[in-house]
Amino acid sequence: MESTEALVLIKPNGLVEAKYRTILEFLSLNLIEEVDRKLVWLNDTQLKNIYPACIDRKNYQTWSDSITSGVSLALKVRGEGIVFKLLEIEAELKELLGEVANKSGDDSVEITQEIDEASQELDAIFNNSVKEVKSTDYKIDFEKWSKTRAKHTKVQTTVVILKPDVAQNPDNVKRIKEIITNRGFRICSSREKRLSRKDAIRLCKNEGREWSEKEIIFLSTSDSIIMEIEGEEAVFSLNVMAGTRDPEKCEEKQSLR
Repeated sequence: MESTEALVLIKPNGLVEAKYRTILEFLSLNLIEEVDRKLVWLNDTQLKNIYPACIDRKNYQTWSDSITSGVSLALKVRGEGIVFKLLEIEAELKELLGEVANKSGDDSVEITQEIDEASQELDAIFNNSVKEVKSTDYKIDFEKWSKTRAKHTKVQTTVVILKPDVAQNPDNVKRIKEIITNRGFRICSSREKRLSRKDAIRLCKNEGREWSEKEIIFLSTSDSIIMEIEGEEAVFSLNVMAGTRDPEKCEEKQSLR
């Protein structure tokens, strides 16, 4: 598939709330290459030029206000089938940010929605007609943050549990281990273990969801595979890699689920 480019716009509330760190990490973990970036303060005219199709939005004014209210960070990103890739991971990203993937206008990131729109969006925002804002004027020093992150990135150890239905399939286990190691993490240990009823209940509670007796029995009557994983920011990164908790909704092919 041909490598193409698209626009990711981190809106003012994404910068003010420092969600941009999560967004940048998420894009990187999903193998999306950042080609260029530009801090901009868009006005309504520029916004209509970048996103002409959005004028017909039912909630256009709310959406427009959410972008024109302050500084945004425009990212030019590249990858194979990049627009499809972004659309596949959009819901997962917004779930990670604690936002609902809708068109209400109150979310913190805007991505290219159509292949035909990508080139126009990029041209409109990265040409000279949209003035770049000096990051130091708004205390958003991304270069400093990048250097600080590189210096203070934590090497963490966490646990990944492959439940019985996965653990019983050697091909799935092999594939998951490949995904983990290909992302730069080290599998320190891996062993089979049958969870106790108490452990099974604790696992469901840690996932923040309701559990049923049927599920507890399933988890505690067959072997799971418990892996100890080590790597930079392992807790956050592996949660991103795991994808949404509903496997049927997870379309990201490189996610663990």
